[in-house]
Amino acid sequence: MRSSERNRYQNCMTVSNIGIGSVFSDPFGKSAQAIMKEVLESDIIEDEKILKCIHGSCKNKDKILDSIKHCNIETDQRFKMNESMTHMEELQVHINNCEIEIMKRAAPMFDRFMHITQLPGISTLSAILIISEIGVDMKQFESDKQLACWAGLAPANNESANKKNQFVFLKQVNI
Repeated sequence: MRSSERNRYQNCMTVSNIGIGSVFSDPFGKSAQAIMKEVLESDIIEDEKILKCIHGSCKNKDKILDSIKHCNIETDQRFKMNESMTHMEELQVHINNCEIEIMKRAAPMFDRFMHITQLPGISTLSAILIISEIGVDMKQFESDKQLACWAGLAPANNESANKKNQFVFLKQVNI
């Protein structure tokens, strides 16, 4: 649902000739959202107010100003953008509540699986989700390859021009 709302919001930005999505790496980051809030609340866009919204370490201030200079937000687009943002904020509250509940329910078992959070890219929530799918008893799998197959993953090596890359591809497994 959040992805749908983000897409809807970005579509409204495109229709309104707002190009901050091409300037910011995350059009839903703090600076981008502060700028959009200022743009949506103002009838006239003032460079000084926009510059106050931009984080100090941002290097593309001129590009940001150019990306909104010729915007034209019609009332229907303004309404959709405000509604989408409100909905995304509500969804984030629900997502946070669900994550808190998951953490509470998994807390008694943390000592049984928290060691996997030492792997790069595995957060506490990721560890909980992994263990909720496969369990903590790895004896059910004869090898790491069987676990990867069960999970629908197939490790692969890719070598080209004497460069070796390792990938994990998702493959269809009929069990």
